[in-house]
Amino acid sequence: GDGLAAGREIVQVDDNAPSSLRKVREEIEKTKLKEEILRDIRKNGMPEQYGRVRYSGLYHMSLAPSSRRRRAVSQDEGRGGGVGLASLLDLLEVGVISLNSNVTVQATDKDTLMFGGQIGQSMKQPSRGSNGSSSQGSLSVTMRREVSPVSTLELSAQCQLEPGTRSSFHSSVKSVRQLTKDDSASWEVACTSTPVGDESGVYDHELELEICSTRRLGEKTFGEFAWRFDPTRVESGMSLTFSKQAKMSASSFDIHAGKVMGFSGYSSRVVSLPLPGTRGEDGKKKRATFVGKASFKARTDALDLEVAASKKVPKTQLNLGWGAAISHRGLFWRLRANHLGQRFFIPICLTSSFTLPNICATFAVPPILAGLGRLAFSPLQKWYAAMQNESDAEESNKKLCEVFQIAASDCVLMVGPALRKRKASYNSGGLVIVQAIYGDVESFREEGNKQEEGGSREYRWLDVVIPLQFMCRNDKLVIHSGIRKHQLMGFCEPAAKDDEEDGHRLLVRYLYNSKFHECVVSDMGSLNLPYEGHAMQDGGDLEASLKARSEELEEETAEDLIKALIKKE
Repeated sequence: GDGLAAGREIVQVDDNAPSSLRKVREEIEKTKLKEEILRDIRKNGMPEQYGRVRYSGLYHMSLAPSSRRRRAVSQDEGRGGGVGLASLLDLLEVGVISLNSNVTVQATDKDTLMFGGQIGQSMKQPSRGSNGSSSQGSLSVTMRREVSPVSTLELSAQCQLEPGTRSSFHSSVKSVRQLTKDDSASWEVACTSTPVGDESGVYDHELELEICSTRRLGEKTFGEFAWRFDPTRVESGMSLTFSKQAKMSASSFDIHAGKVMGFSGYSSRVVSLPLPGTRGEDGKKKRATFVGKASFKARTDALDLEVAASKKVPKTQLNLGWGAAISHRGLFWRLRANHLGQRFFIPICLTSSFTLPNICATFAVPPILAGLGRLAFSPLQKWYAAMQNESDAEESNKKLCEVFQIAASDCVLMVGPALRKRKASYNSGGLVIVQAIYGDVESFREEGNKQEEGGSREYRWLDVVIPLQFMCRNDKLVIHSGIRKHQLMGFCEPAAKDDEEDGHRLLVRYLYNSKFHECVVSDMGSLNLPYEGHAMQDGGDLEASLKARSEELEEETAEDLIKALIKKE
């Protein structure tokens, strides 16, 4: 009321204020946020989706040998001289810089808007006789609409901008349809309009057509056939793709036939290596976990082989990668970084000379430098941890207990509507959340899939049945990507493993049309229920326990559910 509003005006302190005042301000801001959420719920009902706006981008900067170095190399080769290993250490210059940024907005339940912009700048001097233009950019807008539960329609328009010339345009219409549980198909028609001459006002129009069919070949294996008709581009032709996605690995293999002939593919896997001279509290050697990837391209337009590794920086959302590649254009290092949808890619052309020392150095230097960097970083990390005055385990558990209690208090506000929705959906055969776990899903499975007292004793996972059931509307549940799920109402951040690489995950087991379904999504992944691909096949004991659990839920009251969420010390 007025007292709380007056309190907000009083506690308008800066960051230099005493810690007690800052804590009061933080608590008031949290209370204000909850008031706004509850006021909006009372007025408009529960929001249908979270994370309506998502940002993504790709930032690219290429490095290559300087023009002076290239001339020196050409002179040495002309005299019959070789290019030694020292040439890899010569100075490099920036070739091209490009920035690509996109915004995705969930406008309505069925409509998604995507806005994009791209700009590129060449750092090289334009050659004589050219128009002097060394930069270009583009603007794009895309609208995707869910026509039915099994089909979507996408409209896209793009404008290509370049100084000194007239703009070109690209528009397309794409439709995707889920034919069966395991089959989907899509078609796309596009038109590209490019100017003819500088001042004639005439445009040349070209039509493009693409037809694609995808089929699930196994539990985690997919096959895709695509046919593209484009008279002017090298992508015209047919392609056949086989891909497999597993928990710890992924792979893909492509076959191309058309203007471009050949093969391409990649294989990636989570690799865990023991660290010599280090042991954890359980006496076992500590292990370094990273993602290794090998990719190849053997086509008539390109030859390329790359070996790369990437690792997530602990306690951050930053992922760093370093790859070494040999291609028809030379030897490359490729640096990558990924942070909350923002991707950074820097290809570095080391040399165009394929000598044995150069090839060995290109592929051997990255792992050697990474190992030396870890040896140098480990003492600094220990020193930094000692200087942080970290709380002991008892205090950490106390803080976790507090956030779990806050999540339970949020569930108190949602349990009434959630029970009414669940009862109505159970009677009509709609979407019923039977089991939902957020946090360390593997720890939950190891404990025998027991859902008691709202979470594990070590606060590794949290029971989120009530929040998810509360978010259901018209027997649908949609949570968009790009937002960490502990920010949702009724959620909190459980304890994380020290070697956690993938962050928390969300396990959902639900009942729909008298069938049990199961799915697992990442912390920032999207969730769209129901989906036929989540159906459990021969669940056995697990399906029987879920059936018993669903019957128990129908008999439980709001008080029973809330008591189960509150952890007692």
